[in-house]
Amino acid sequence: MLKMLKSIAVSISIIAVIAALGYVAINGMGPEETYEVEIEIPSGGTLYQSVAEAATPNDNINEVVWETLRKYNVQDAGEIQPGQKFTITLKK
Repeated sequence: MLKMLKSIAVSISIIAVIAALGYVAINGMGPEETYEVEIEIPSGGTLYQSVAEAATPNDNINEVVWETLRKYNVQDAGEIQPGQKFTITLKK
């Protein structure tokens, strides 16, 4: 009986380690490192273009644009004017 309980405990421990490794593989070790950049919309430019110029290969440009619009409560991207400045958050 004691051998069986030890065997079950070892099996549960192995399953827990495998689950933890799977979680880390999917979600990474922790929060992603980010930094903020101030961008200015040039004449004839768009928020998307400005974000694309500042973004790194780690960034999803559409997500950054969406989060920026939400952060600044912009309902219509057509409201954005040349010279407007935005602080965007990018991944390192």
